[in-house]
Amino acid sequence: MFQDFLLFELRYRLRRPLIYIFFLICLLLVFAATVSDKVQIGDVHAGLHKNAPHVIFSLSLMMSLIGVFMTTALTNTAMLRDFDYRYDGILFATPITKGAYLGGRFAGAFLMALVPFLGVFAGIALGSLSPWVEASRLGAFQWQAYWVAFWLAVVPNTLLMASIVFMLAALFRSSLFSFIGAMGILILYVLLLGFTRDLDHELLVLLIDPLAINAHGVLTKYWTVYEKNHQVLSFSGPLLLNRLIWVTVSLGLLALTYFRFSFAAKTSLFGRPKRAEASRAPSPVPTLEHLPPLPRVVRSYGVRAQWRQLWQQAWMEWLGMVKSTPFVLILLFGWINMSVSIPRVAEAYGTGNHPVTYLVVDAIRGSLYLFLVGIILYYSGAIVWRERDAKMNAFFDASPFPSWLPVASKLLALSATVFVVLLSAIAVGMGVQVMSGYPHFEGGVYAREFLAYDFLGFVVLILLSVAVHTLVNHKYLGYFLFLLLLVLLRFGPLALDINSHLLIFGSAPDYIYSDLNRWNPFERGLFWFKAYWGLAGALLGILSVLFWVRGRGMNWSQRWRIARRRLRGSTLELAVVLLLLWVGSGCFLWYQTQVLHTVSVAEEMERESVAYEQSYRQYQHLPQARITHIDYRIDLYPEARRFRIEADVVARNKTQEAIDQVHFSLPDQMEVDISIPGARIVHLDSILRYQIFQLSTSLAPGDSLRYRVRVDYTTTGIENEVSNTDIVDNGTFLSNYKLMPSIGYQARRELSDARKREQYGLPYRPRMAPLHPTCGHACHNNYLSSDSDWVQIRSEISTTADQIAIAPGTLVREWQTEGRRHFEYRVDRPVLNFYSFISGRYEVARRTWQPAQGRPVEMEVYYHPGHAYNIEKMLQSVEQSLDYYTTHFLPYPHTQARIIEFPRYANFAQAFPGTMPYSESLGFIAQLNEPDAIDMVCYIVAHEMAHQWWAPQVIGAGVQGATMLSETFAQYSALMVMQKRYGRDKMKQFMRYEMDKYLRMRGSESEKELPLMYNENQDYIHYRKGSVVMYALQEYIGEERLNQALRRYAEAVAYQEPPYTHSREALTYLRAATPDSLQYLLHDLFEDIVLYNNQTLRAQYRPLEGGQYEVQLDVRVEKFRADSLGQETLLPHRDYIDIGVFSAEKTAHERYGRPIRLERVQISGRDTSFTLVVDELPYEAGIDPNYLLIDRFPEDNVKVLERLE
Repeated sequence: MFQDFLLFELRYRLRRPLIYIFFLICLLLVFAATVSDKVQIGDVHAGLHKNAPHVIFSLSLMMSLIGVFMTTALTNTAMLRDFDYRYDGILFATPITKGAYLGGRFAGAFLMALVPFLGVFAGIALGSLSPWVEASRLGAFQWQAYWVAFWLAVVPNTLLMASIVFMLAALFRSSLFSFIGAMGILILYVLLLGFTRDLDHELLVLLIDPLAINAHGVLTKYWTVYEKNHQVLSFSGPLLLNRLIWVTVSLGLLALTYFRFSFAAKTSLFGRPKRAEASRAPSPVPTLEHLPPLPRVVRSYGVRAQWRQLWQQAWMEWLGMVKSTPFVLILLFGWINMSVSIPRVAEAYGTGNHPVTYLVVDAIRGSLYLFLVGIILYYSGAIVWRERDAKMNAFFDASPFPSWLPVASKLLALSATVFVVLLSAIAVGMGVQVMSGYPHFEGGVYAREFLAYDFLGFVVLILLSVAVHTLVNHKYLGYFLFLLLLVLLRFGPLALDINSHLLIFGSAPDYIYSDLNRWNPFERGLFWFKAYWGLAGALLGILSVLFWVRGRGMNWSQRWRIARRRLRGSTLELAVVLLLLWVGSGCFLWYQTQVLHTVSVAEEMERESVAYEQSYRQYQHLPQARITHIDYRIDLYPEARRFRIEADVVARNKTQEAIDQVHFSLPDQMEVDISIPGARIVHLDSILRYQIFQLSTSLAPGDSLRYRVRVDYTTTGIENEVSNTDIVDNGTFLSNYKLMPSIGYQARRELSDARKREQYGLPYRPRMAPLHPTCGHACHNNYLSSDSDWVQIRSEISTTADQIAIAPGTLVREWQTEGRRHFEYRVDRPVLNFYSFISGRYEVARRTWQPAQGRPVEMEVYYHPGHAYNIEKMLQSVEQSLDYYTTHFLPYPHTQARIIEFPRYANFAQAFPGTMPYSESLGFIAQLNEPDAIDMVCYIVAHEMAHQWWAPQVIGAGVQGATMLSETFAQYSALMVMQKRYGRDKMKQFMRYEMDKYLRMRGSESEKELPLMYNENQDYIHYRKGSVVMYALQEYIGEERLNQALRRYAEAVAYQEPPYTHSREALTYLRAATPDSLQYLLHDLFEDIVLYNNQTLRAQYRPLEGGQYEVQLDVRVEKFRADSLGQETLLPHRDYIDIGVFSAEKTAHERYGRPIRLERVQISGRDTSFTLVVDELPYEAGIDPNYLLIDRFPEDNVKVLERLE
């Protein structure tokens, strides 16, 4: 009997198109992800093979998440089919057993649910064979990778999802409860994402992650590119345990289904079966003489009656939705997800932010909108089919109301439901803000974001969904097609290179709300595109009215005739008006985005870079003059988003040859006019922005050239995406390298991605010039500029009367004329040609720092009036940085140290001479009330202050390792400021995060990992590894000795003229400060990629007489060299490594207790034993407890001691 049900289910599914459609969807999605980098699914990046074992497993996991609703549809239908067709009464009257019925139905549905995921493997295989994938992106075929992915990813996930859906369908006999079960799995996945950020909860994630997506991420987080390309997961370890746990849960759910299911009645999970109530005696039927008189009815079919019908019908539809248990459960899931997500907004190093309204809005979108789309997906079909499912459609369709009324009432009801959900989201957001001690919520921001922009977008989605269900006239096919449309809207534009919002349904320009600038400069484009798609949605609504099914047995030709009859009178007039408005708004937006502006397509920008290189690289080494002086006159008009710059520039011929031509690379989007006395233009490329002047008299070596530059920028019209957020109403942030023409060919405009260069037939180009011992021509440019060295800057800058404008240097004077505010700045000494001009409505906090010798320094923080939370901490950090850096390095070279807030259109802080622009999303809104959190305000300010010494004073040549001299040394300097302020224990916590980030990010390397001193501006190396390396070096040789080495190096190379210094030169100073016994350490840390596997194998102790304790440690030390892709080679070692013994006493933020004994020993073997005697009761002991060495698996360094008698 089991076999009969199983075979029936298999035959039924194989005869239906749905299983093949699902298979095809999976195949096409994965095929697209394999052949194109534009479609990203799972952990895939440029450094990985398209068919790597890691990619196969990751794709299988992510497709099982995407396929949750496929599994739900197949399993739910298998269980509910008999009930939907009212066949259950007949079937259950036959002599079938519960086990055979349930088992056969489930087994058939489960096996069929596996079929679509075979499309994942077929998509990878076909994509690997396609001619569009470069051979370099493919690895060897490994059938084991597919086998493991199938049994560890696809089968357990499908079994779990199918068992949940089957249980809910069997016990509740409702599709909606099955849908809720699928949503519950998605919620749990989203919630676990937050735990993966916390290093202390990773083991928990490994075990409780139901789909193993997060668990797989934790397990492979330190895998290198080589390991991801070659290593296949095994049927062992924590991942296998996770799979066994959830397979057991799945079997338990099936067992619960078996015991709770009843042929006789609907059941619940734990309650008693709900049997039909016993029949009661019929109530007496009143006779005619006892009936009350009938009320007098006045028939009314006018507009007023129709409006009353509309509101009453919409009210009934709305009540039916919001009072239903499934809706309440979905909403409750969303609230829970929001409540968990909002407090964790924008965490970094365990530090969160104040829940300012825009961050809460972002968090709600990320945690609730999946559920809102789910509500629309389900209820749009449910309300369209409501009367037909209840078998009331004949009565309903015969009722006296116009055909537009049911459509309008259902749309109104579902829109009102979404509106209520958004209102509840606002309430939850405000509630979390209040509970977090932050009552400064902004109702206007909530209202515009949720009740205007987002609500209109959801209404358009509702209109699309109802139109699909109406036109298709098949409930489940309508669900499928709408879901397919959502997938196509997500991935289709990427695959087809469609960028225009006129062509992507429901889309609008991206925007970022800023407290400084609110919605400006995005709101005009948002309004027009929202209106455009709102009109399109209204037309879909009319289409739904025209084809609304009213009656039975109508084919398409009948529906078409009825639609034509309905398209008359006011309906036709409304349709024509809406169509004209839609076409008119589309034409207006087409003119704005395609004529006044152009839509930036990635391929077009790439082709321009290729053309620029092919046309002008021949001039790369042509001798050119170098800028030495710039005198700016800048007029900013923030309210109009325009500016004008006039600059008098002096450039000197520092070469040994006469120069007869001057070449310029011009900035984009601006009108640029360059005038050189006595010179004429011999070439002007307005497309690639390249200009050549022929000098009337050659510029001799040592001579200077004067020229004037005028730059105008005016914002016009509406763009497809706002391309320039530098000039805005409040918080203008203009970088000079974007504004001014550069002298000569600029290599930074070349295409940098190695694979794309290969596609375009360009030669291989290293990310930075190689670091050669002689350093050659490349060392004559610093890594920030190729047309200047040290430049004297003077600036006159004007802005509106209510703003403050800031330029590099000291403020010389300030004045007002004609309602505008003017400022003059001069730099204290020549600086790098790398700086910014800023204007905004700022509050200013000031303090003066007086060094032991020299001029006082004015410390200033320019901030938005509502962002005063951490201003005092910023000033303290500036002061502490000045104290430390001037004591240990060189004197501070400026008379001011300014921090200036700018809008969060960019998320970084920068350092220019005496000036540090700082995004509003960093530090200004940080919440520093958690004792365990890293003080990100102190850290970032100290890092940017350190750049006043390590770039610009010490600036590296434009070769490999340049950022070690700036970013790595700035990281070390900031760490020392933090250590002086917070102590060594806090630094251990910080180093743990830095180590974790470095080890994670090296597995995402797109080309090749390089040693620190050869890094090619790779963030994870010069920041993350740089922190670990420099902190370890100061622990080994001492802070004072390391600081002296850095000071001597800075004294030797600060403000040097070309050729510039490089990392090899810096290493000679570090080598001179390092004892002979530790010279190997410099090679390991800077010149090679060296990692360790340090492990405590056994840790025991026993009491001794006199209150002492003997600790016995067995440790393992393995040392490896990694190549550029992470392939490791075992190395011999005689290294000094710390071993430590700790007590049980520790504070909340300490990983280990108070150190009882910590000593550095030389270890040369793989396995070594130590015996230590301590005077206190020990609790933990191990090797390298402070993570000074880069360890792939640092969690096993220390163990809790076992007591020996």
